[in-house]
Amino acid sequence: MAERTPVIVRKRVARQADVVSAAETGWIPVEIAVGTDLEQAEPLRGGIRRHLQAVKHLRFDHITERLTARKPAKDKAELLGSSSPVLAVTATVHDPAGSVLLAMSLALPGSLHELEDVYKVS
Repeated sequence: MAERTPVIVRKRVARQADVVSAAETGWIPVEIAVGTDLEQAEPLRGGIRRHLQAVKHLRFDHITERLTARKPAKDKAELLGSSSPVLAVTATVHDPAGSVLLAMSLALPGSLHELEDVYKVS
């Protein structure tokens, strides 16, 4: 997605009991969001990807993902109720030609989440 591309921003907050356990932000280019429910304030059923596939028949090819541990930005710290480190995931979703269809950012409080990966050693 090029800089200054007009986008629709969608935000979602997940709670575990009374604690915010994740803060998610999605940026969808306006030309992709037009004609979908992404412009509406109501929550989506099934998520952004499924909605875009069903309504726009987009083909998602690959995702570039970056995972970092860092202090949260001021707005995320306020939302999470803490300035403790977060696990931050940033992802861009591409079509087969490599164009970015949407970008996502997820902030997970480090005190609530743990990552594990299993893979074979050759």
